Amino acid sequence: MPQTLPLTNKISQASAGSTSFKWNEAKFGDGYSQRVPDGINYTKRKWSIVYDNIDVNDFTTIQTFVDTVGDGQYFTWQPPGINTSLKWILDGDVKFSQRSGNIWSVSFGILQVYDLN
Repeated sequence: MPQTLPLTNKISQASAGSTSFKWNEAKFGDGYSQRVPDGINYTKRKWSIVYDNIDVNDFTTIQTFVDTVGDGQYFTWQPPGINTSLKWILDGDVKFSQRSGNIWSVSFGILQVYDLN
């Protein structure tokens, strides 16, 4: 059973997402072109997830999560505005910073995947 993104109620509003589309395009000599989606899964979503000002217990939960899925396993998360959970993998570095005392910030990128499992 896949993991789910933990502590979703503590994700910062500084988090941001983007969507891109992959197309096959044919260009004609007269300036016209035609496009069709490249496969059935031509939509790619990316998010930058930020947990800001979390305590050490939440920090430990997130650190354990990224250590678990850091080997390329997918996890599930339902981003804002989407009606279903999607599959994601970590994308790039996970950044941890201690703000003061036991207050932490964590940020990492995630990338939507279409996994067979």
